[in-house]
Amino acid sequence: MDDKDNVLVQAYEGASPERSRWAVRSFVMANIALAGLFLSQLLPMLVFLYLAFPGAIVFGHLGKRDLRREPERYTGFAMAQYGLMVGYFCLMITMLVVVAMFRGYQIGG
Repeated sequence: MDDKDNVLVQAYEGASPERSRWAVRSFVMANIALAGLFLSQLLPMLVFLYLAFPGAIVFGHLGKRDLRREPERYTGFAMAQYGLMVGYFCLMITMLVVVAMFRGYQIGG
């Protein structure tokens, strides 16, 4: 097999679709969106430690920003969206818990 016909060699050398009938356009996943997804999965364990949900919200917004700026380069919109939804949900739950705690202290104290 000649290197001209090898798809892996063409992809490594950056062959454009015009040069090769086998070249496939690849997408690079937005790493920021992946970080938001990862942090959102940590939220059930760390919701009261205030470590994960701020990161999920921040990285979700940063990932969506990168996806809007360069949609042809990055994928992962669903991951960024999921990280934002879970992050904001846990923020809401945390705020409700804090309000309930303060109301309990006012009633009992």
